[in-house]
Amino acid sequence: MISNGQGGGGEDPLVDVNHRGLIINGFARYPVKFAVFRELLQNSDDAQARHVEIRFETKDYISKSGTRGSVKTIDDPELRTLSGPEIHCCSVRNDGDLFSDDDWKRVLKIGDGNPNEHKVGGFGVGFYSVFSVTDEPIIISNGKQLRLFFAQSSDRLQQKWENVGRPDLQHPRWTVFAMKLKQPAHLNDVFDVLDLTQFLVSAIAFTKNVLEVSLSLNSSRICTVTKHTSQSQTVALLPSLHPARPNGIMTVKGISAIPVSIAVRIAQCVYSNAEKVANVPRAPRADTLVSALLRGKAIAQPITLPPSAQEGYSNHRVEFYIYSAVVAVKLPTQLASELKVWIGKSLPKDLRYQVVYISKDQYDESVQEDDAYPSTIGRLFQGLRASIGGQNSALIFVGQPTSQTTGIGGHMWSRFIPTSERQSIDLANGVVKVWNEELLYVGGYVSRTIYELELAKVREDWPQGPVDVQSPAYNRALHVVQFFTFHRSSPSPEVSDRLRRAFLGCSPRKTFSTVSSAGIRDLWSLRIFNDSSYSKFIKDWPTLPDKNDTRIKQMIQSVLDPEDFDKLMLRAQDCIEEFRKRHLDGIELVDLLMWFNRLRMDPDAKENQLKELQGMFFPVVRVMTTTADDHTTTFTLSTIRHFVDSSTFGSTIPVHGPLPDNVLAPALSRGLDTTCLHWLGWTPLAPVDWSRHVIGNVNRSAEPKHDITRSPQWAEDFLVVLARAWSTTLSSEEREEISAALQCLPCIPTSAGLVLPQSAFIHGTAVLPRLPVLRSQRFSPGDLVMFDAIGVRKQVDFETFLKQFTELEGHGNDELVQYLLNAPDTVDRRVLQNAPVFEREISPDGHNAEMSLRVKLCELHQPLEVFRRMGLPTLRWTPAWSNTSPTALLLSSLGLRGMPTFETVIKCCSNSQESVHQTAFAFLRQSMESLYSDIDPRSVEETPFIPAMDNGTSRVCKPKDVYMENQWSLLGFPVVHSSLLVDSVLGPKNELLFRCLPRLGVQERPSTAAVLNALRRHPPSDKPAASRLFSFLARYDFGPSDLKALSKIPFIPVDAGLSDGTQRDELEDRCFPPCRCFFGQPKRPYYRRVFGYVDFEGPAKTLLINCGVRYQPLAEDVAEALIRHSETFWEAAGKDQLLFELRKIASDYDSLSSELKENMKMTFIVPASAWKPRKSTWRREGQQPGRVDEIIELKKPCDVIIIDDLSSCDLLSEGCWTHPQDDLEVFYVKLGATLLSNLVKHCYTREGELPPDEVCNQYRRKILERLPLFLHYFGHQPRVPYAKLKEDAYFEVRMCRIIYVRKSIGEGEETSSQGEKGDKTAACAEESDNGITLWITRNCNSESDMMYDVATSLCRLLFEAPKANDFLLFMTMLSTELAVLRQRGYNVDEIIGQMEKQTLELDDALDDEPGPSMVSASSAPSMTEMNPDARMSDKKASTLKKLQNKFTIGGSIFTSVRRRTSPVVLEHQFGHYVQDVMNKCQREREECLRNDPRPKDSAQSSKEEYCNARNPISLTLKGECEGISFYITALERGQSRSEIHPESLKRFATLLLKLGRIFHLQPSRLHVFYHEERGLMGFNRNNAIFLSLYHFEWKHDEQVRTGSTDAALISWYFVMAHEIAHNMFSNHDENHELLFSEICQRYLRDLLAELSNGYASV
Repeated sequence: MISNGQGGGGEDPLVDVNHRGLIINGFARYPVKFAVFRELLQNSDDAQARHVEIRFETKDYISKSGTRGSVKTIDDPELRTLSGPEIHCCSVRNDGDLFSDDDWKRVLKIGDGNPNEHKVGGFGVGFYSVFSVTDEPIIISNGKQLRLFFAQSSDRLQQKWENVGRPDLQHPRWTVFAMKLKQPAHLNDVFDVLDLTQFLVSAIAFTKNVLEVSLSLNSSRICTVTKHTSQSQTVALLPSLHPARPNGIMTVKGISAIPVSIAVRIAQCVYSNAEKVANVPRAPRADTLVSALLRGKAIAQPITLPPSAQEGYSNHRVEFYIYSAVVAVKLPTQLASELKVWIGKSLPKDLRYQVVYISKDQYDESVQEDDAYPSTIGRLFQGLRASIGGQNSALIFVGQPTSQTTGIGGHMWSRFIPTSERQSIDLANGVVKVWNEELLYVGGYVSRTIYELELAKVREDWPQGPVDVQSPAYNRALHVVQFFTFHRSSPSPEVSDRLRRAFLGCSPRKTFSTVSSAGIRDLWSLRIFNDSSYSKFIKDWPTLPDKNDTRIKQMIQSVLDPEDFDKLMLRAQDCIEEFRKRHLDGIELVDLLMWFNRLRMDPDAKENQLKELQGMFFPVVRVMTTTADDHTTTFTLSTIRHFVDSSTFGSTIPVHGPLPDNVLAPALSRGLDTTCLHWLGWTPLAPVDWSRHVIGNVNRSAEPKHDITRSPQWAEDFLVVLARAWSTTLSSEEREEISAALQCLPCIPTSAGLVLPQSAFIHGTAVLPRLPVLRSQRFSPGDLVMFDAIGVRKQVDFETFLKQFTELEGHGNDELVQYLLNAPDTVDRRVLQNAPVFEREISPDGHNAEMSLRVKLCELHQPLEVFRRMGLPTLRWTPAWSNTSPTALLLSSLGLRGMPTFETVIKCCSNSQESVHQTAFAFLRQSMESLYSDIDPRSVEETPFIPAMDNGTSRVCKPKDVYMENQWSLLGFPVVHSSLLVDSVLGPKNELLFRCLPRLGVQERPSTAAVLNALRRHPPSDKPAASRLFSFLARYDFGPSDLKALSKIPFIPVDAGLSDGTQRDELEDRCFPPCRCFFGQPKRPYYRRVFGYVDFEGPAKTLLINCGVRYQPLAEDVAEALIRHSETFWEAAGKDQLLFELRKIASDYDSLSSELKENMKMTFIVPASAWKPRKSTWRREGQQPGRVDEIIELKKPCDVIIIDDLSSCDLLSEGCWTHPQDDLEVFYVKLGATLLSNLVKHCYTREGELPPDEVCNQYRRKILERLPLFLHYFGHQPRVPYAKLKEDAYFEVRMCRIIYVRKSIGEGEETSSQGEKGDKTAACAEESDNGITLWITRNCNSESDMMYDVATSLCRLLFEAPKANDFLLFMTMLSTELAVLRQRGYNVDEIIGQMEKQTLELDDALDDEPGPSMVSASSAPSMTEMNPDARMSDKKASTLKKLQNKFTIGGSIFTSVRRRTSPVVLEHQFGHYVQDVMNKCQREREECLRNDPRPKDSAQSSKEEYCNARNPISLTLKGECEGISFYITALERGQSRSEIHPESLKRFATLLLKLGRIFHLQPSRLHVFYHEERGLMGFNRNNAIFLSLYHFEWKHDEQVRTGSTDAALISWYFVMAHEIAHNMFSNHDENHELLFSEICQRYLRDLLAELSNGYASV
């Protein structure tokens, strides 16, 4: 400790303070202009002043102040200069709150700021800025005057209370700060009044209370600044923007837009004394300290003013908006405490953040007004209206302006914490930095909101069509963009950077709207072109609207980080995206190709990059061009392979003709040199390609003018070009190809028009004047080579002669035959035989008149009468016909037919004309043995020509449809016509006919399938007809499958009348199938309504028995009848009999087919009663809350509710369909009925929670003690294992004062309680992630009530659908002493001891478990434990242990007890299910099936998936092997399958037979399938086990083939056990694993017996 220098042990001295140095050098030296006015104006605003006056006073004015009272400021027309007498004093007065005692105390204490959190002042030093102007400031307020001064001999600040010395400064409503200047001076030397006015304009913008500030010289007004605000408009917060940072300290709750106008009335002398900005400023007076501190500009020469400012006063006005945001502040406690220490007061919980925005119109109006004055004068509103170009940025206001700029065009005001000199905001101190950074985020958010709202307004007025940079909307948008362009702020650039980041970051996508060539768009929909040529072929991407105007680009650059800005540059992928959306026109394509050409010639371009770009663009560039005749063509640029080279072959191609699709049109390639076209990978169009295209246009239905088969001119043009290139450029292969293509096209221009090449002739003949001869003046003699190659003939051949001859009129067969006989050497017999030149004979009735008159000779028969009657085509011949004449011999040698063929005769037999049919059939009978002995009946089996009787009608039928035995007509089959069977005239000819009929394909009897179909279509109409038919069919040999099909065909007629006189239900036909028919009389009368009862004897009865007719129906029959005719059954049987039948069905339910079960679930077959609640709210104890209505109807099982909880019946709404809890309850539930207890939801409300005590512990011990007894006799395991419940942390008992329970059904149903809270209950159980909590109440009516509620709540939580008897049983266990239970016969000690032992063993297994999720196999029970009577050798025991250790799936297969991460399930609960699960294995009945993959559970995704296919598979039954059904994959079109090896199938089946013996399964219950998926080993489909042959071949077949079967047997042992476990559990969960473990243990000894030598060599 430093001594005070006086010795002794006095108090420690205080540090002395030099007040003068602290104030003058610290507080009074603000580095900004007008600091004193800024501070005093802020103090006035904090004092809620409306008016503030700044008055400069001369010495003469002060001397006369004692003679006058308060003086008002007035306009002074005589005020012409500000360079008059020197000013001696400056006073600032306001009409705000007068000084209180606390205010006087704070002003006398340096650094004691205003503690009001809503006041801006915080450091308590702002007032001392007056010492920059005066050495003796005076404060006058509330009738008091305080003078502060420095004593002459001391540096300490002194105070003196005085009487108010000047009457004009004494006013009851005003507070005055009077400052005698340190050095008198002229006003224009001390202040730039115009600059001061600018400061006042900007300072008043954000004042909360001050509305007017006036500036005067003595009593003459220099200027008055007045602020007016209009009604604010609420601005909706944009949902796309985050109003708060993630830390949540400040959150914007709302924003309003406040229209503000500031009016200025200013004397003309201010402008008269304005100073020019001089290059060399005039030196200031060295002795003027005030001038050095406050002067803002150098002195310059006067200038000439506009007329409006040369006399008197002028008025000026500016309008703008203040966007004011309401910000909620939620400071952490620690941060709030640190900030309070730092600034001396608490910060507000809500504050305002204001931003000035000047619209385009307001800005232009203000600039226009300022432009009336010379640019050398400071602009009046320049301080408020910051330049949007960034020349003078807007400021941060902390009450009043600081020196810190915002970086954008608008000022910002809020409760920033500034540095002590208020020059900038504090971003250095840790806690203050957090506050200011939060405010800067709010500023960025508000700025972004203004920006988006203003652009949204512009978007509404945006004109349609291309952007117009001269439009008002565009200029308004440009103004918004410039206003919010971020420039570097000063003095701290961090301010603008944080505002920029908030402006961008408040959007989750970090985007904002901007101006583009397509209007106002999202930023990321814009692309910036770094090459102006992009715009020639990129049209859809919005870009900068004016490439010469960089202001929009500057704004985007100012907001985005450089790496994000680079993402806006147009990239190849952007071009690809546009090319995929639209077609390019021809001009755009040329521009794109020219751009590629420029890239190619760029020395900096890389070849591989250009090729890669070409590979990306060309496949997606689609081009649409329109020719001069408005023909539109569309193609993809990647399809182009050729171009037309005008320097070679391309010069001869007609310019008006079409080109191949892969050729670039000359108009599109004309501007590119061939080097570029070759570089693009294109080659010149070859003549052969052009020729192929022209020829192909014929098949493509081209326009007529470009079709060589329709346009002679185009055909001539094509042939001319082809002839020029034929011998010069075309290869021999190409010439052959073109020649072959032209053979079938009429493309040769001749005198007869366009004809085929082979039909044209180079030279004509006079014999045939209409011969097509080639005619064209453009063909040269050298072109004849091409014509000869394509098939144009020089001379006329015989074939042509014949053709021309037949076209001549008046020539018939006589002339032609005579010509042939006279000139036999010129006849080409082959041509003549194939030429249709011979006339046929027209029948007298003219039925063949429409047929062709000239035909080939081979199609005609000799002109005989029998052939004419048969309707055969005969040669037209007038003279008499002789088979031996020269004419007959010649024509016969040329192909004239003698006798008709068998097929021809059959065709005549099938003729509809009776005369033709009879003649032909008579000819067939006479000629059968001699002419047609070797016929094939299959050739005529589809021709109807056999006379037959069909349902009493005569007609001709196909041989295969006619039967020789007449009894088949009973089923509607056609039989041979009776006229053929009995004919007294023909006599023995019938025998000949019957020998011929089988040879013609007539059958003795129909096929079995036809008989079955006939029975379906034509069942017998009555019993006599049925008896005859059944007796006849009894002779028919039906197979087992046929009898099975017959059993389902309704062909047995049943009497429609019933014994009681009623009629059978009309829902079914009169005939019944055998499976629904029974002999004799029904046991129950109502059976006759749904079944058929018949009485047949003899062969008919034998047939029906074989078809499945029985004597009495079974449960399955009744179920099917009930499904078909439920209403009829219900009406006939009644409720009691229907319930009796349902009980029979329920007893055999498991034996019913799956299809029948599903149909029962979807049918109205179960009776149900409509529930009707009791209307009265009062009922006696034990009385049911409602009653079952007498209305009973049949319902679907899923629509029925089983009333198994009478206490919840009052929750049922009226009209619910219910069934009481009886012996059919389980059957109803199996069919889909719902238990009422499963629908009821319990909602508990607790009040008055009490601390745990010994009562809770007693209840917990009793519950855990009695629970094993209940579990033993209850027969089901709880959802939570007993061992888990014993954990203290998992199950606990808590106590509260009262518990209410509300019961509801579904969502929001009314409860049974009349009170708001519900019914009182003594206990409730709740389950959470941490465990189970049982809540009990302290005061209960009785112990039995308590135990019942405890038992009820625990049973509902631990078990699925418990019953009322379960509640009573558990309550009995809880409320009865153990000794009493022992006396009643309960084996208490053994049951509890066994459960405790299992729990201890489980805990030991969990403690010793080495792995993270499974216990080791060593904990599995031994073989002795599994079977105490069995004794196994050490060698086998060792083998068992090896099997347990090695062959496991997902850990140990013998135990699946997991750690605490999942519910623990005791494995002993599945032991008694093994046999039931094995019995569920069944045979697959379907021949075609589809197995869909089970949906994967996310919680089970990591488990084994080898029994689940990746994709759906369809299987078809192929056959059997060793009694095991074998299925293969059903192939779809285009699929193929690997070859299936019978030897492998045999080995696999033999292996499965061993496994069948191990598991005691018949071979029929095992199935093999072949599907090419290695990971699929097997699957379980409706309890049918399927195992994969494909997996066996891949994994084990080679081993088994060599005789090593042990490994395969063991592996498939576990696979089969796994699939069998799926009979009970479909998912791969803990239950499935435990059951799988039990199955493996049960049959392990059988597995060892099947292995080599009795044990496996593992």
